Amino acid sequence: MIEKVSCVIPALNEEQFIGECLKSLRNQTYPLYEIIVVDGGSTDRTVDIAKKFADKVISVPIRNAALQREIGCKIAKGDFILLADADTVFPPDWVEKAMKYFVNPDVAAVTGDIRPLKPNILSSINCWIRNVLTPHLTQRACSFLFKRPPTDSLFAIDGHISKLDIYPLRRRLTGKVIKAKDLFVYTDVPVEQQFQVVGLFAALSALAICVASFYAS
Repeated sequence: MIEKVSCVIPALNEEQFIGECLKSLRNQTYPLYEIIVVDGGSTDRTVDIAKKFADKVISVPIRNAALQREIGCKIAKGDFILLADADTVFPPDWVEKAMKYFVNPDVAAVTGDIRPLKPNILSSINCWIRNVLTPHLTQRACSFLFKRPPTDSLFAIDGHISKLDIYPLRRRLTGKVIKAKDLFVYTDVPVEQQFQVVGLFAALSALAICVASFYAS
């Protein structure tokens, strides 16, 4: 029997990417049971594009990705839920490969690496750093497939929806979170994030100079 997998996508002004995102999810070799887009008040063509591909498109007046995911997960009917970002494109066999890991009953969630949707030196380094420095991916919501836990709220902390991305969800999962070596997605790396790499290297260079000066004195 094929397990039902629901996909939940929060969106906000993503007309540039959401079409390709949804097409990649529609073309999965493991068919998704439903695709739910929760829009946070887009002022561009995001909703119109989403309606062409998604099973359900819900608009909420609050721009909070965690709240949007919470709303989507509450109406999702699948036993498994795939969290995706609207600016992320999935290889066609991503879900099929990910679901194989749940043969092990100890596995609660599966995710993988990210690659730049528009590769250049800075975006590639940014993705490499995020892949290396977040090995357990507690905050990688762009491609996070999990077995639905028996709880009403997935993203709340002390009764309030957290802005800590999927950290509250991770606390509710009982089992292993697998970072699969054979899984990756393509995601947009905004310019401001690309220049964070420049800042990081500048800081590391300054630290190296200080350390070298200290030992040279």
